[in-house]
Amino acid sequence: MLNQERAQTFSETSFPKPGSFFYNFTDSSALVSPRIPSFLLLSVKKGVFSCSLSSSKLSISAKEGDLILFSPGALPLIVEGTEYHALFFPAQILQSSLCDDADVNCLSPLSDSAHSWHFIISSGSDAYYEYMEIADKLYSLRNTVDAVSSLQIRSLLLHFFVLLLNDSLFSAIRESHLAPVLPDEIQTVLSYIDSHFTEPIRIRDLAALCYLSETYLIDFFHQQTGTTLVEYITKARIREACRLLTFTDLSITEIAYGSGFRNLSNFNRYFKKATGVTPSSYRKQSHHSK
Repeated sequence: MLNQERAQTFSETSFPKPGSFFYNFTDSSALVSPRIPSFLLLSVKKGVFSCSLSSSKLSISAKEGDLILFSPGALPLIVEGTEYHALFFPAQILQSSLCDDADVNCLSPLSDSAHSWHFIISSGSDAYYEYMEIADKLYSLRNTVDAVSSLQIRSLLLHFFVLLLNDSLFSAIRESHLAPVLPDEIQTVLSYIDSHFTEPIRIRDLAALCYLSETYLIDFFHQQTGTTLVEYITKARIREACRLLTFTDLSITEIAYGSGFRNLSNFNRYFKKATGVTPSSYRKQSHHSK
């Protein structure tokens, strides 16, 4: 049985901490969910796994050798009669600070706790052995604390989700539980920003594009994308600056204005906030890695 002291310690842990993305329970009596939105990847090692979901009365069964991925809105409440490895990881570990198209259209919808889903990966699933290899590697890294291992964990998780998004069986879940990804008004705004971020963009002009008030658009955009309009525009400009720093010899000033910023000091400040380094340092690092 999972003793009360252990359960209490887990539920009160600040989550995540460096090197603490994963928690292992081989005990079958209970799972204690982390406080922030988190996925659960569960690998059935022996017997038949059975549970109920926190989001519904639905019961789930899986057999030895199966993997089950639970969305943040569908974590299991009761676990019975098996041995398993359980790996929790926070949704934000998958997301880029630049909030690119992959975040908005692929990862954020999967991470949204408002959408409840689970996916069983069995031997008949696409890329089953690749899934299993990744799960085993993640489990082996569960107690690591160094930065390189944290990077490897993130890389493995992203690979896992690429497999998932290309899985023909998972596509049915995306269509029934996660589509449409974004309303037409938001898609219109995103498309306009992606095409005009190097120009001055006013919120009132974006609101006029989709016949909404400025106040409503600001709230609606944040609700649908998880980021603000200003943040999305800034990140689009930072992505362009990263591209120009890597693939051109333009000066920092030229890149600042060419990516949509109208003030060099603001560009330097926002760039370092987004990437952790100055534009000059980013250029040196990108050239060194070529």
